[in-house]
Amino acid sequence: LASRFSSGAVDECSGIIRKTLRYTFVSGIWFCMLFAALSVPLVTLVFSDKFEYSGRLLVFFVAVVAFRSVGAVILPALVAAGRSKLYAYLTMVSAVLYFGLSVVLIPRLESRGAIIATIFSYGVLMVIGLREVFRSYRVGLGWRLLSLPVRTILAGVASGGVGWWLVEQAPFRMNVVS
Repeated sequence: LASRFSSGAVDECSGIIRKTLRYTFVSGIWFCMLFAALSVPLVTLVFSDKFEYSGRLLVFFVAVVAFRSVGAVILPALVAAGRSKLYAYLTMVSAVLYFGLSVVLIPRLESRGAIIATIFSYGVLMVIGLREVFRSYRVGLGWRLLSLPVRTILAGVASGGVGWWLVEQAPFRMNVVS
């Protein structure tokens, strides 16, 4: 990507960014649905039914996994375009935002407040980072590119829902750690 960008092949870079985002988002959503369907059963399998709440909290982190799958493209793309300082700045802003939200939300919402702060701060980093990647590589935002996340999330929710239903039908609960 860096060599193509420095040689002026921005259109080719734009195609690489689109394909990479598509693959990382699709695989990220697939993992999210698997994680959402299995988090409670795995936590209760390893520990006990008393820890079911912990497994349910893990489901909230599905959004973070989806953000990180797309976010994994942002740093290399900005570095290849010679904009690594921008990524450092975005990371700093995201960390300050996370700290501020944590101070406000954790006393009120406890662990859910920490999860909301994490999701929101990652979301801001991702949205601004993607905007800058799209600007740097002149990635056009056509209907097809914009509809991909919606289609992928719907497919992921449908397949994850089936997986979740199948897990709930399991006739046994086995605790590995008492």
